[in-house]
Amino acid sequence: MEGGNFLLQYVDFGDSKGIEIIGFDEESKSLKSHYFDGSGKILEYTYELHDDTLTVSINMPRAKGQFIAKFSDNGNTYTGSWNWTEDGVKKGYDAIMTKIK
Repeated sequence: MEGGNFLLQYVDFGDSKGIEIIGFDEESKSLKSHYFDGSGKILEYTYELHDDTLTVSINMPRAKGQFIAKFSDNGNTYTGSWNWTEDGVKKGYDAIMTKIK
């Protein structure tokens, strides 16, 4: 995003589209994000990066879980799995994300 302080990510799951804004939270000293979709849903995530592993966690009243992924050697892709519980129902999917230049 302009200014270099935030990363803007467009999300398209076919039937659900949204936008995520990721940035450093001074208070918690961590990367946080807010996701907004077309139906009005707002989700908050925390990002952690250790070596080649990315962990994205959600801990909200209706949804709890995490995404754990490994980066490729060249850093252009990461592969992982989302696993979470939403309103008591277990959900999840595998994902491969690729950097677009």
